[in-house]
Amino acid sequence: MEFNFIAHNIIALSELREISKLKQQYWNYSIESQIEWFKNNLHDDDIHLVLKDNGLVIGYLTIVDVVVKGANFQHNMLGIGSVC
Repeated sequence: MEFNFIAHNIIALSELREISKLKQQYWNYSIESQIEWFKNNLHDDDIHLVLKDNGLVIGYLTIVDVVVKGANFQHNMLGIGSVC
């Protein structure tokens, strides 16, 4: 088994397609619409964490920078999304 941390600005389209196939098992969106979502919602320095077993994507999540704001504070944090 292997874990791959891949910055969004360098991930290959073929890798995004494989990720989208896994996500499609949990969310009823076409692969092309998922590719478009990645393009429109992730930033260059966001991270794709891909878990593979014998070359097959079996797990996935994104790690993204987020800003949490309150009445008297603002903190930069990491968010996790697209968990599958």
